Amino acid sequence: MDILFDCMVVGSGSSGVQAAQTLVGRGARTLMLDIGEEKDPYYSGLVPNMDFSTLRCQDNAQHTYFLGKDFSGVIDTWTGAKNRITPPLKFVERNTDKYFPKTSGTCEVNFMESAALGGLANAWGCGAFTFSEKALRRTGLSVADIRAAYPEIACRIGVSGEPNSEGLAFNECIQPPLKIDRNMAIIRERYKKVAPRLNKQKCFLERTPLAVQHLPHPRRQSEDYKDLDFWDLEHSAAYRPPLTLQLLKRQPGFTFLSRQQVLRFEEKPDEVCVHTYDLREKRYRTFRARRLILAASVIGTARIVAGSFPDAVSAFPIISTPYFYMAMLNLGMMCRQNSLWKSSYSQLSLYIDSDFEKDFILLNMYTYRSLLLSRLVRELNIGMKFGYETVRFVKDMLVVGGVHLPEKHHPGNQLEFLPNPTHPSGLKLKIDYQIDPTRYREAARRVRKAMLALHCVPVKKKILEPGSGKHYAGTLPFSDREKAFSLAPNGRLYGTRAVYVADASGFRYLSAKGPTFTIMAYAHTVADGLFRERATVLTNDRSLNADFGAESAKEPVSVMAEKPSKR
Repeated sequence: MDILFDCMVVGSGSSGVQAAQTLVGRGARTLMLDIGEEKDPYYSGLVPNMDFSTLRCQDNAQHTYFLGKDFSGVIDTWTGAKNRITPPLKFVERNTDKYFPKTSGTCEVNFMESAALGGLANAWGCGAFTFSEKALRRTGLSVADIRAAYPEIACRIGVSGEPNSEGLAFNECIQPPLKIDRNMAIIRERYKKVAPRLNKQKCFLERTPLAVQHLPHPRRQSEDYKDLDFWDLEHSAAYRPPLTLQLLKRQPGFTFLSRQQVLRFEEKPDEVCVHTYDLREKRYRTFRARRLILAASVIGTARIVAGSFPDAVSAFPIISTPYFYMAMLNLGMMCRQNSLWKSSYSQLSLYIDSDFEKDFILLNMYTYRSLLLSRLVRELNIGMKFGYETVRFVKDMLVVGGVHLPEKHHPGNQLEFLPNPTHPSGLKLKIDYQIDPTRYREAARRVRKAMLALHCVPVKKKILEPGSGKHYAGTLPFSDREKAFSLAPNGRLYGTRAVYVADASGFRYLSAKGPTFTIMAYAHTVADGLFRERATVLTNDRSLNADFGAESAKEPVSVMAEKPSKR
């Protein structure tokens, strides 16, 4: 393909598709490259369009998707987020060891990569949090640019939540929060009674902002409360990057090529050449563009940079938010049944003040009925035989909390690419990462104290290996001055003329809040900045939004707040 594109985007994940949508909307001829592992066709149409309770009672073939075609849903170890992926979502980790070889570091870690179409965001929890002004400055992002981009991304993907809150600090294009189930409603009512005391301790409870379509929309599935959000992708209301990619493929200025493993780039006076290995044709290829945007994930982008400057760099700093689980029993649910029609996503978030960088600890609460009893048993400190019977009794009381801590870079936490002559990339990955265990203990103490005030009794804490939270950043940190293997504020890789990075590689800090929404906003600003720098006025990309959730989001929140979604 000897075509000179205006811009090339590497990666089809959450940042890549948002950058591409901005470019195409501005009139740029855009090429996107990725490996693009597709969903397993085995699960296509396999999950009946019923709610979880009905499936469990009536579907004789439920084992085919709950346990998986090769029993991939049966797990014998607990290794963090990776082994909690349901069988229909297993494609996000398919062939990662083949495409991205790695070797062991000095400690146990659980960092994840994905070669899937849409990347790890196919399996994300849909938390659409905004960073505070203080967190944005620590991260190295422009407060004005990101705050202006948040509503733009919300219009594109559909965001439900409470506007002008700690989790969602704007009010444009926001849909009403999803309906809350009985378990979470009891916790929320209890919070209203003890809020003055908890607020003095700098603890605040809010609805979790979600990238989930709530209001009816002609081209999007709205939330149907069937509690199958992590099992049935075909009927999911969640935003995932392939939705944007489907929209882009209908645009005349956009080209997508899959089965391309990007190895390195090479700058020339008027263009950037990107060298790939074609996995379909088993040969090396080269593509040309005036500008290159890398959005291949934090680790993937670092791998491409390492391949492009093999004699200059092999090691990169990295940041990963510390993460652990807590299982709790809501005493207010004793002898009560939880709602049968409910969402699988987090419904409540608890913000707890932390001494670390004066930022918040974040607890996202789930009522995981659809996790299946065999998995729920792992949340309790009892054996499988007795635990199974116990969980059957307490499952409606159970609250599973994912606890995220803020993080910055610490010396010694790094990823390194070692020579690997047997692989097309010529590299294999090694990661060394350690976290101070006292941070887990202090965070668990604060969470336990706050949840007891809400009449939720913690019964188990499970600390996971570094990397299990899947929030990574900081391999090419932002810098205000020219510095090798750092990023300029506009995303340009120092030492290059036309290579930009649109994922979280530049973030110098990670808030406890999920960063995906902020990463998408940043990707939009990087792509938009290419046109601002050239002072080019082209078409406005809001013309694309009408196909993608913006129409319903424009409904006044106050009018739609009490109107339930259609099932």
